[in-house]
Amino acid sequence: MSTVQPDSEPPADALSPTVPRMILGNRLHRFREAAGVTPDRAGYEIRASRSKISRMENGRVGFKERDVADLLDLYGVTDEETRARLLALARQATAGGSFTVLRFGDADVPDIVYLEQLTSALYLDKREDVDHYLEVMNQLSAEALTPVETARFLAEIIRET
Repeated sequence: MSTVQPDSEPPADALSPTVPRMILGNRLHRFREAAGVTPDRAGYEIRASRSKISRMENGRVGFKERDVADLLDLYGVTDEETRARLLALARQATAGGSFTVLRFGDADVPDIVYLEQLTSALYLDKREDVDHYLEVMNQLSAEALTPVETARFLAEIIRET
């Protein structure tokens, strides 16, 4: 969660599920190469183009679970634990990003929560909605790993998949 002034742009990393996209894209790229499958063939199998496969493998687009499952089948990935982890990453990579709380200096103007989804954005300005999201984020922040622990955790996930 980040808090910004209303005249500034929300930070890009607060609005997109970049890390899961990059991890999943990297895993799919490795599996594709290990299976000897060309990007053209992979694209054909999921009714997409070669460039879409490139964008997926580079973490620049979201993922449909069905496409990830089809690619895993094509690449011969049968281990259920690996498949479950990668499909969970696909859900995270497609989910809406974090939210940003816009705070105003004037007490008469309510705080606003900015939520970004894949194709749209939403502003919540009802006090109870803002308070709910702040409470959730405070809870998550209290339980979150430190940046160093997060980096170790992500490195471990990459090694395991």
